[in-house]
Amino acid sequence: MKNKISIFFIYLFLALIPVFSIGQQAEGLLRKGNNNYQQGNFPAAVNWYKQSLEINNKEFPAYFNLGNALYRQNNYEQAIINYKQAISIETERERLKNSWYNLGNAYIKNKQLEEAISAYKEALKIDPSDEDVRNNLQKALMERKSMEPEPDKNEQQKSNSQADNRKKNNEPQKLNQKMMEQYLESMRQKEEEVLRKIQQQKQRNQTREEKDW
Repeated sequence: MKNKISIFFIYLFLALIPVFSIGQQAEGLLRKGNNNYQQGNFPAAVNWYKQSLEINNKEFPAYFNLGNALYRQNNYEQAIINYKQAISIETERERLKNSWYNLGNAYIKNKQLEEAISAYKEALKIDPSDEDVRNNLQKALMERKSMEPEPDKNEQQKSNSQADNRKKNNEPQKLNQKMMEQYLESMRQKEEEVLRKIQQQKQRNQTREEKDW
């Protein structure tokens, strides 16, 4: 029984050697990329990061650092792709926040304001106390507001002119209505006067009739 267990562990160890070897190779390439990045040699860093991902495409640091190196070379579209990939495979909150934040910065540089705002909001959801994220989100929102079209002065003047014309057109109408009311009142008064005279005439006639009677 002992011999069988020993043999099993030997085979297991031998089977894991290639896995460890691959992991070590990817990590070694990643370190080379980091060294070049720190020295400011971003093209070389990109090359090493890509080689690392060819061996192991499930490593967050390789995608994240590759995104940073591409960003440094003003290749914002490719940086966005790699930041997104980093976000898709990571669960640790601090790393996710930093990825969303860098993604927002890349969107800003790539003239994608709405996408940047969304990315900053995602980072802020993870850590509402992060001042850098908050400041960049506020700047992006202010930039969006500044891009909103202002009211056309000519259109505003035209609207005001139309309103003035309507007001002027209504004034004669109101005046005519007032004149009509005055005319009707005058007619009513005249009619009352005629009726009053007729009534007086009737009364006189009746009185005379009574007297004559």
